[in-house]
Amino acid sequence: MLSLTQFKKALVAAGLLATSLSGVSGCGPDYALFSIHVKASSKSTLPLPNGSDNTAIDQCEMTIRDQNGKVVLDRFHLKPTSGVDANGQPKLLSGCQGGFTPIDIGLFSYSTSNTTGTFTFTVNGLATNKEILQTATSDSIAAKVFPPEMPETLLTMSTPK
Repeated sequence: MLSLTQFKKALVAAGLLATSLSGVSGCGPDYALFSIHVKASSKSTLPLPNGSDNTAIDQCEMTIRDQNGKVVLDRFHLKPTSGVDANGQPKLLSGCQGGFTPIDIGLFSYSTSNTTGTFTFTVNGLATNKEILQTATSDSIAAKVFPPEMPETLLTMSTPK
């Protein structure tokens, strides 16, 4: 039979072991979160029919690269989300869809367990034939452990050069 002192020591040891195991297992906020606000240009220098404006964009894709240029996320489709406007009329709220792509495409989040290094975000606005009508690439953004901050990065697409 264990004495009270031995029981207390065993309880303290079990608590220390549980605490150390939870630290090793990665419990906690060890991830980086990015908030990317995407906008399209209302004008394009490409000739018609594909180069008219943001409504010519049929779909949008995002590619993310790490500090070594390695693709982390390849051509992720920014899916359209529909809703209604103040008058109860159907409206595309975010994402890209042929004929309806808004100038303010929306706010998109990306999270990763890689909390060091930098990431570069590229968004392409594509025509129906997959031709790039508008594009934008961010500067390198340093990964920061979340919380406490999640700065928003604005990407405004324009006609490729």
